[in-house]
Amino acid sequence: MKKLLSGLIVMLKSLKLQIVAEGVETQDDLDLCINLGVDKVQGYFFDKALPVDVFERKYLQLNNKKVL
Repeated sequence: MKKLLSGLIVMLKSLKLQIVAEGVETQDDLDLCINLGVDKVQGYFFDKALPVDVFERKYLQLNNKKVL
């Protein structure tokens, strides 16, 4: 599987596309993505899917000031 992913990433990078890995659920998944050069990751490893208002409250506030 790692060889397949590595080949796909090389191809996508040659096309100058950003690579987003979905379904990252473990530290091993994240480490693999980092080692393969994936640009962005998302998945339950970080958090479950959240409504926008909950996401903003949880991640976009810094000292009670919204960061947009």
